[in-house]
Amino acid sequence: MSLSCRRRRHLLVLEAAEMYIYNKHQYYIYIVTNPGRTVLYTGVTNNLPHRLIEHWMNRGDHKTFAGKYYCYNLIYLEEFQYIYNAIAIEKEIKG
Repeated sequence: MSLSCRRRRHLLVLEAAEMYIYNKHQYYIYIVTNPGRTVLYTGVTNNLPHRLIEHWMNRGDHKTFAGKYYCYNLIYLEEFQYIYNAIAIEKEIKG
């Protein structure tokens, strides 16, 4: 059974839409704090679990702000589809 040209185009459009949905990106702004909750660190990432592990592994490392102040406790996160929106909110938070 062969498909008409119109039908093939329709299927290609559906496949492209499915790929777009499959490749949908997620970006996060997040705020972490130290155990005493006296210091805040705000950041943007597309892989939150990995980034939180990095903060944990860097604790006590004076080469990074979050490490120097032991900021690794997640207290806030917000998800975005577009990186530009996440960066805009991060800048708003940081002032």
